[in-house]
Amino acid sequence: PFWFFTFLIFYLAPLSAQLDLKVNGASFGWTIADLVEGSRSEFLRGWRSEAVLVHKAVPESVRSATAAFVDNASDQETDFYYVRVAQENNQWAWSSPIWVSRA
Repeated sequence: PFWFFTFLIFYLAPLSAQLDLKVNGASFGWTIADLVEGSRSEFLRGWRSEAVLVHKAVPESVRSATAAFVDNASDQETDFYYVRVAQENNQWAWSSPIWVSRA
């Protein structure tokens, strides 16, 4: 079988920090600066073998948001809400349900 390991990197470390991975006995390493430039991938045992993909590092400044919502129309004792986000790269992200009960 063909396996593809993928890692998404959020960074708070300095750009000189090193990310070292060991996957199935193979070792890989990149600085955060390397990953800010773009994604990195490596095959574990040559072309057409298992591979490792480390996505481009994403700084906190572009992955954080704050919002507020007041639901004055609900007449339920318990409701659930979730957050759905359209990302700049045309991908979507969403949270698990957040259950809220009246106090």
